[in-house]
Amino acid sequence: MKKRYTIRHQDDRITKRFQKRFNIPKIVAKLLQNRGMTTEEQVEEYLNTNIERLRNPFLIPGIDDAVRLLDDSVMNKDKIFIYGDYDADGVTSTAQLVLILKEIDADFEYYLPDREIDGYGLNDAIADMLVEKNVKLLITLDCGISNDKEIRKVIEKGIRVIIIDHHQCPDRLPPADVIVDPQISKMQTYYQNLCGAGLALNFVRALIAHRNLTITLDPYLQLATLGTVSDIVPITNENRIIVKNGLDGINNHPLMGLEQLLNLSNVSKGSVTTETLSYLIGPKINAAGRVDSAEIALKMLISTNKVESQHYAQQLNDLNILRKKIEKQIFDEADNNLVTQLNNKILITYGNNWHEGVIGIVSSKLTEKYHKPSIMFSKKGNFYKGSGRSIPGFDIYKAIKEFDHLTVKSGGHQQAVGLTIHQDSFKDFTDNLTKYTNEIMTDGKMVKEILVDAIISKEDTIDIASIEYINKIFEPYGLRNEKPVFIINQYELQHHRYLGNEENHLKASVKLGDSVFTLLRFNITEHDKKRFIRLNPLVGEFDVNQYNGYTSVQFNIVDFAGGYFTDLKLKFLYEIANKPLFEDYIVDIDETSSERLIFREDILSVRNASKIEDLNNSTRQKLEYAISRWLPSDEAEEKILTELRKNKSKIFKFEMIKLVNHINRIYNIDINEEMLLYTLVKLFKKDIINFKLKNDYLYIKKLS
Repeated sequence: MKKRYTIRHQDDRITKRFQKRFNIPKIVAKLLQNRGMTTEEQVEEYLNTNIERLRNPFLIPGIDDAVRLLDDSVMNKDKIFIYGDYDADGVTSTAQLVLILKEIDADFEYYLPDREIDGYGLNDAIADMLVEKNVKLLITLDCGISNDKEIRKVIEKGIRVIIIDHHQCPDRLPPADVIVDPQISKMQTYYQNLCGAGLALNFVRALIAHRNLTITLDPYLQLATLGTVSDIVPITNENRIIVKNGLDGINNHPLMGLEQLLNLSNVSKGSVTTETLSYLIGPKINAAGRVDSAEIALKMLISTNKVESQHYAQQLNDLNILRKKIEKQIFDEADNNLVTQLNNKILITYGNNWHEGVIGIVSSKLTEKYHKPSIMFSKKGNFYKGSGRSIPGFDIYKAIKEFDHLTVKSGGHQQAVGLTIHQDSFKDFTDNLTKYTNEIMTDGKMVKEILVDAIISKEDTIDIASIEYINKIFEPYGLRNEKPVFIINQYELQHHRYLGNEENHLKASVKLGDSVFTLLRFNITEHDKKRFIRLNPLVGEFDVNQYNGYTSVQFNIVDFAGGYFTDLKLKFLYEIANKPLFEDYIVDIDETSSERLIFREDILSVRNASKIEDLNNSTRQKLEYAISRWLPSDEAEEKILTELRKNKSKIFKFEMIKLVNHINRIYNIDINEEMLLYTLVKLFKKDIINFKLKNDYLYIKKLS
């Protein structure tokens, strides 16, 4: 998988304005810009997450009509039926409706579909069941917008229908009495990031207002927060306010079931973050609907009995262990199946009777591994049931809709889809989708872009107070409000060790300027161990770690970026070699005290410059550093050439650092890797050699 690191740029004028207006550190002012803020009003809105800032729920089209229809049904003592979904979003949406309907003493039942028996959304059998139960009002949550045929059947039975959904709308909307789905109109942009649980919360808020109820919103906020984080929707605007206040509730007085699940997950009260919900709690809620019944999770969330909630929480914990086991088995099999497809721009695989509740997770993992959209199918009988995930820039929902005539049913959004295909159409569908994707997907989209908020220099202060302050300002983290990503470079390694039975977890202490902090990397490879020891640039996230009463700053390594930046450095040296006027530029070495990382824009800047004055200040400083530190003297260049001539092979291979150390030792000089590379560049330009740098090894081929 190819990667690209992009450093975010900020406007110095805006940075200074933010610093002065809000009395904040420079790094915080930059991070605010990195999240798209350019005005004081935007910053004020971002910083103010008071619950009172939630907009009037009646501004969401359909909410008013839905509340009135529900209220009329309650007043008439009609039987109401809640139909949800089996994932965390659907479960938490349903839990909110169950709680509020109990509060107003409504006559209702609820149902969460079985993933394998019922499938996603409504099915034909539901209408018959509703008639048998004498239901007068059906409310769908986190589903329904793609169920035109089924909704028509329900309507024909004389049952009224409210759809509350957040998924993409088909061209033909179902004939429900009321539809609440912000995706219907582009005029509802502000609400289009809400998930099912967020819409359910607004529905509850509207009902409370309509009935002038004096009840606390806290339980509903906690449930909406869990659904919002688990459904991976942007943590911006309305969602940010929901999650911020919902987390406060979970940390101070969690719902009984949530508290039991947190205890089983070894999470102490008061320390719950969005990461806790994403990686520990959400997967356990989802495990119920994936490998058993989603009703287990629902019952845990609405329980007020400690013993009962403990029982359900333990069930979820056990089911999640089972889910992980099944997931690993399917992932290994699916990954092996993809060997012949790796040249395609979409990965499609299937297995007989693969567990339908797990294939979506495995699709996510395959997409993450290869940075390509993927769809996994489970074949049962005459049908293939699939789940797919995508990458930024590729609308997988639009792609499958191009061949909707070949599907039995399909639904989803830009980044995730679910679909069913009859075996007679399966080959046509996969062939057409593969051809379509190969044609429209550019190679650039398959390069994983890692956005870097800032490069931490020796002059920056990294301590507990500074990291806690950043977290206080920017949490809760999530999609489009990600935890800040930093690059550290030129750090001093104080000590390190490898933990775990296989010694595959790195823990180290490093010093950068006056700051000392811990590095952590799980599942480190042998190759990355070697790169780490060489002090390559590291990409990661800062956090404050608390363990056994000891608090420290921790840098969680996201990636070892040495190879990437070495390649850019080599390209930078090529550009310098193409401009002799830059080689002759006189530089005062004392003016360039520390190395600066090279980015793509620096290479382009040098390439397009005809004189030193054409360069921006940042690139000019990097050029000056390169000239003073990376270009060998005539003597050093001659020693390098002498050593290379000793090798009589047509093609030879060196580990770059070992070759540099060898030359320094036998000739008693002091060259670095960049000087070696620059010498090779000049030989290449004279058609004397060809060479390649890969994983810190040089492959040199003599041409003459």
